[in-house]
Amino acid sequence: MLWEVIRAQLSRHKLRTALTILSIFIGIFLLTSTVSFSEGLRVTLEENMGLFSGVVVVMEEGASMTDPFSSELDDSLIEEIEALGDVEMARGFTMELSDAGIIAGMTSDAFAVYGFDVGFKDGEMFDDNSDKEVVLGSTYAKRNDKTVGDEVSIYGKKYEVVGILESIGSAGDDSSIFMPIEETQKISGKEDTVMMISVKSANIDDAENVANQIIGEFDVMALSDKEMMRQVQDLMGNLNIAIYAIGIISSLVAGIVIMNVMFMSVSERTSEIGAMKAIGATNKQILSEVITESVTMSLIGGISAVLLSFGLAKSLNLYLDTRLMEVTGRLIIIAVLYSGFLGALGSFLPARQAMNIDPIEALRYE
Repeated sequence: MLWEVIRAQLSRHKLRTALTILSIFIGIFLLTSTVSFSEGLRVTLEENMGLFSGVVVVMEEGASMTDPFSSELDDSLIEEIEALGDVEMARGFTMELSDAGIIAGMTSDAFAVYGFDVGFKDGEMFDDNSDKEVVLGSTYAKRNDKTVGDEVSIYGKKYEVVGILESIGSAGDDSSIFMPIEETQKISGKEDTVMMISVKSANIDDAENVANQIIGEFDVMALSDKEMMRQVQDLMGNLNIAIYAIGIISSLVAGIVIMNVMFMSVSERTSEIGAMKAIGATNKQILSEVITESVTMSLIGGISAVLLSFGLAKSLNLYLDTRLMEVTGRLIIIAVLYSGFLGALGSFLPARQAMNIDPIEALRYE
């Protein structure tokens, strides 16, 4: 009986019902999308930070970790840093945003700084002395339909693809073009400079000591693995505050829309509610009907938003070959429950108004 009444009420004003559901849908979709992006970023950063264990990153003093293009170092520093005690190896890296995509300039053995041998889907690493060879990240090759032996044009110059990497797990690296660092320096017009120097400590636990030693010897910024983790955690903390604020504000706006709609619905049904009370309907039954109607609309909008967020996350992750968005089971449950809570909260005052309707006065309403 209750569900038949609710279905009839929702069908009575189809446009209003649709707009109410849409408001909840937008609020919950923004919430789940932003939170899933934050979660995906957190997971990716934590996985990538594992690569920096025992590593010190050296950049220009005053540069930002989030903007590597703000750093410029003389590449002669590489040999000087490598000569320090407790340093196993040091390699320079540079980047360039080209017409073909992100170019990462490095030496062929640079990945060894991070303690792993990168795998190849096909082909091999470029020759450091070549000015016509590139290696592609897995996502870049897939997205641009490139295989070993194909060519990539960068500012009009043709480069042969000699290797395609296995997925590294970093969206930036997997979407990049890798080439000898000297060739990248020529393309950028910044010869004899690098954006950053990655330093591998001889002992994994000595990264902070190595960073302090580098800072003491050179006028540069040196971040140990632990310091980078602290900066990442601070960044994620600030980002999460902004993301949750956006999501909560948008969903609360949707809750206010529901409250206004339910006030309107109760006002239009004053005589009907009065008649129900006159024939024996209790305040509890009236309260239940109004709240259930509101929660039903909210759940329809909330569940639809969660499904779209989940589909969007899967599609983007598949297309980009990375974990850009992470829709967890916990997030799904919280989002659905939160949408129901918004519906209940938004309908509470209208339901109280309905409970206080005097049946005799209500029957005179029209």
